[in-house]
Amino acid sequence: MAVFTTGDTHGDLTRLFTCIPHIGGYILDPKEENVLFINGDFGVIFSNVPTPREKMILNKLAKLPYISMIVDGNHENHPRLYSLPETTVFNGKVGVLRKGKVFCCRRGEIYTIQGKKFFTFGGATSIDRSLRIPGVSWWKEEVPSPAEMDHGLQMLEDNQYAVDYIMAHTAPEDIAKKLIEQSGSFFNDPDPTRKYLEHVCKSVTFEKFYCGHWHVNCTIDRYNFLYEDIVKIF
Repeated sequence: MAVFTTGDTHGDLTRLFTCIPHIGGYILDPKEENVLFINGDFGVIFSNVPTPREKMILNKLAKLPYISMIVDGNHENHPRLYSLPETTVFNGKVGVLRKGKVFCCRRGEIYTIQGKKFFTFGGATSIDRSLRIPGVSWWKEEVPSPAEMDHGLQMLEDNQYAVDYIMAHTAPEDIAKKLIEQSGSFFNDPDPTRKYLEHVCKSVTFEKFYCGHWHVNCTIDRYNFLYEDIVKIF
């Protein structure tokens, strides 16, 4: 088994559909149960009702030789993601987009894959929310609720505040400020998700952090920002 991750797709999964059987510089064995994490702004579940294009993309994704684990971003239709039927995969709760193959990670869950623990926490504040229409192209659930934050902290406590990887959409506040200083990024609006993730990262023992959102491919210490790159975790 191999585990990979990538950044935002915004409804365009071309990079996934054109790289098989090669992904992240690795040749996939279709006989293995490989896994790919998409770190937010999946963007396929966006309209208020399912569309033929959505169905086509999900069916195509389900045929790829890996299990897709989607961390929600800010540009998603969150009410629809919340309404998905739930099951347990890798010892954590998920919403089911395609049975056995395509799942939406739940905020604050911990998934155990090949003995490694992945803590997932999606969501972020949209800097373009003033240009969007509530309930049509923007949803307030993009910002995690206090209950979701509490659930994440409880899961971490239950796991002795130790995981191997943290998979999120945005970055912790302190690391986000470093990226903003280095790159001049305009993603500078106040975001409670970033503050929560900073608290998590200062409370937990972990090896690496992966996120999307910032539309860059770079690394700051053990924090990995991904956009179109696909990288192998192990």
